[in-house]
Amino acid sequence: MRTRLLQSILTQLQTLSAVIPLVVQQARTDKIYEVFVLTSLLRALREIGAQLEVRDADDQPTGVLWLRLSPGLLNGPMNAAGFVLVEYNDNKFEIHSGLRVGGYSSVLHELDVSIIERSDAMECREKKENPEHWAVKALIECKFYGSKLPLSVGRQHLGLIDEFGVPMALLCANSFSSRIEAVLNGRYSQRARGFRRVYFDPDLPWRNEYRVPLVRHFMLSPLNEETEDRFVGWLAEELRHVLG
Repeated sequence: MRTRLLQSILTQLQTLSAVIPLVVQQARTDKIYEVFVLTSLLRALREIGAQLEVRDADDQPTGVLWLRLSPGLLNGPMNAAGFVLVEYNDNKFEIHSGLRVGGYSSVLHELDVSIIERSDAMECREKKENPEHWAVKALIECKFYGSKLPLSVGRQHLGLIDEFGVPMALLCANSFSSRIEAVLNGRYSQRARGFRRVYFDPDLPWRNEYRVPLVRHFMLSPLNEETEDRFVGWLAEELRHVLG
């Protein structure tokens, strides 16, 4: 599995004329799985015509994608990491791994893979602050287990959704749990394609309206190319709505 994960990662990064450093390639397999999910996200973005560019911690173009091997801050001096700059329909975003972001409670939480607003990220760098929940457009939690997923993973994902209220919150794992799918569907069974308006809140100027988030659980593995292709195709279509 580890070899196939690395092969898939390096193949996808070649399209950006980029590599990951050796220290990242030698990381734990669960961290390598996070990078694999991130590159699957990049593949989906390319399918909808998004422009992608690898940036370093100083926000400069680079050919080496440095990623966090442990939870870190946007301005963390000891674990400064790069990101992927995304431009789609005149909107700009950043894709990060292992980034700690403030939730509704103001507590910092690690997001395995996240898409955040470019303007918010730039402001946070300038002010030496942490991104907050309103800057997050999508989050993906990545779970690599040697056996079946425990139900607690689904409960934790629900808690993260409540803390961030993002338009898209996905749970990807190397195995599938029907119980976790049932837990997530039970909470968000009314969610259809795209967004569904719920109500307005004038006290939230950064967000014009509350929306029912897109919440899904996927089995994603380089050992199953058909499932991987189906995930990427589905994700590409949904990103049109989330980022459009």
